[in-house]
Amino acid sequence: MTNRNNRRNKTFQKAFGEVYLSLKKRLINQKNKTIKINIGVSGGADSLALFLTSQKVLISKRWTEFCQKRNLAVEFKVITIDHGLQDSTKKVVQDVYQICKKFDVNCEIVNLNLDCKKNVEAVARDERYKVLLKDRPDILLLAHTLDDQAETVLLGLARGSKIEVLAGMQKERGAILRPFLELTRKETEEICRFFEIEYWDDPTNFPAANIYGYPARSRLRQFVFPELEKIFPGIKKNLVNVAKNIQEEKN
Repeated sequence: MTNRNNRRNKTFQKAFGEVYLSLKKRLINQKNKTIKINIGVSGGADSLALFLTSQKVLISKRWTEFCQKRNLAVEFKVITIDHGLQDSTKKVVQDVYQICKKFDVNCEIVNLNLDCKKNVEAVARDERYKVLLKDRPDILLLAHTLDDQAETVLLGLARGSKIEVLAGMQKERGAILRPFLELTRKETEEICRFFEIEYWDDPTNFPAANIYGYPARSRLRQFVFPELEKIFPGIKKNLVNVAKNIQEEKN
């Protein structure tokens, strides 16, 4: 994509601004050092869109000037993980590797062998974070979106969770940075199409007869939210606002 074409896509420009400002805020007081930035890329639309946007930010004139003024160098690495839970993900991580190669970005493939029958989502998440943070990056970019935040809040409400859970995911927490919490899943898909990059759709994102075999989050995404949107239009943004209000109160 040329710079001229980049400017024509409003969604990409929105994403570019979110990533640039998030990184700038985190590094504004840093000087004379090398910054290690890891990004987790599953091959889905959200993480690929974040990778594509971050890569453009890090080679932009604006970012180059920001780093030069502070004598900062950046090491940017993609980590893609095959949890071993689906046969299709073996190909997905290879596809991610090839996309990174196209953009001349270092990519590490990690294969996990999760031996668990209960709480698979939680176990996979915990192992994923261990891998992504293993080499102690200064920044770990994660592609959680507005949709993910809404799902997190509704799950917390349904489970009667503590107020900390209803606050949702924080944009910044330790090394973790989530620049896409203001973007929707539809917007990340649009960014991938804009760059003409194919993304992987998790099979649990599609309707199926055996809905009870799905993780709870997938069931919310496929069956609950579409019905709630009919009754309460804009419910996702409202749930996200609940999380924001709680975070503001806590701070």
